[in-house]
Amino acid sequence: DVYVSNGANGDITAYTFGGNATGIAAQSLTGDVTVVNDGSISAESVNLYATGINAQSIYGAVSVSNTGAIEAYSNGDANGIVASSAFDDVSVYNSGDITVTSRNGNAIGVYAFSYYGDVSFTSDGGSINAYAEYGYAVGIAALSPFGDVSVDNSSSITANSQYYGALGIYARSNGMVD
Repeated sequence: DVYVSNGANGDITAYTFGGNATGIAAQSLTGDVTVVNDGSISAESVNLYATGINAQSIYGAVSVSNTGAIEAYSNGDANGIVASSAFDDVSVYNSGDITVTSRNGNAIGVYAFSYYGDVSFTSDGGSINAYAEYGYAVGIAALSPFGDVSVDNSSSITANSQYYGALGIYARSNGMVD
């Protein structure tokens, strides 16, 4: 299993000119992955992708909790939280502030995906802001082709795309969407 915690006084900055920038990357092939952010995360990539938190497992469950601040800026895709598992459940909790900005790619505040497991997103405050110029802007994307999807939002969400589509919440499943 993988467990990563960024405490209330934690301040993570990831910057790159030519590569991908990720504030926290937590990955496991077979175990569970848990990420807790109570601090500040900033990820910036001038030319490729920027992600605040990237939590992934193939066979284990993935859980991300954010009460802090996450910012991601990129000329490519910008993501605040990416949480995914192929075969187990994914849960994301947010009461912090997430801001993602992309000039030439997609901007997604929270992306939660499981192929076979259930996906849940819960928030009780904070804000999620996604801004894209030449790409799609999405506040929350919760997806599972073969599991159930649940979104319980109390955050302020802004999705703004200058030239493409914008979605505040996008929830999709071939099972149950709640």
